[in-house]
Amino acid sequence: MIKDFSKELPVESSSEELIWTYLGEIFLVIKKSSKSAILLVPVGQYVGSYELRLLVFMLFKRFLPLTMTGMLSVVVPPDFIPEETSSDVMVREGGQVKLMCRARGVPPPSISWRREDGKNIIIRKPFAGNALNQKSHVTSVNEYHGEELRLMKISRNEMGVYLCIAINGVPPAVSKRISINVHFSPVIHVPNQLVGAPLGTDVVLECFVEASPKSINYWVKDN
Repeated sequence: MIKDFSKELPVESSSEELIWTYLGEIFLVIKKSSKSAILLVPVGQYVGSYELRLLVFMLFKRFLPLTMTGMLSVVVPPDFIPEETSSDVMVREGGQVKLMCRARGVPPPSISWRREDGKNIIIRKPFAGNALNQKSHVTSVNEYHGEELRLMKISRNEMGVYLCIAINGVPPAVSKRISINVHFSPVIHVPNQLVGAPLGTDVVLECFVEASPKSINYWVKDN
């Protein structure tokens, strides 16, 4: 049932005055000067056919009802579906990761992926008929489109934060940070394997270790 607030407005009102009409949880705002109407609706399920009673300011300074039917399409900004969107993951180097990102909204949002550090995303796809451990077709892209991002034969260089971005033309766009932690065995780099120094002087031995997770390093002499 429509609750009409126009009767509370004075007959000799100015031409810029607004008229408010209430329909359930929907407000219809009419500007008399331009004969335009604005619908104020809550976000959600209000999509369909509605009968709206418009109040028209006539020549005799009276508000006469005019009934018309129209299609109301409510746009909804994107929002992620938590139970269908990946969280932070850990994988061994050389393995594969499948990241999922799903969002809802009206119209349905499109999904894209980027790396937070600005580096390219490496996409590896095996050639037709080849097994996963054979050669793959490798492409490097700054942005990848699709709900599913699959990273195969992942390397330590691909470790970092990936951004899932959902956009449907209705602001604001939303993004989710997903961290990929790649584990790999320690790799040791020794700049100088043979160091000489005069007797009684100090000497510095350097050993650089790269590992994930962080390794425990120690020194031994003669086993």
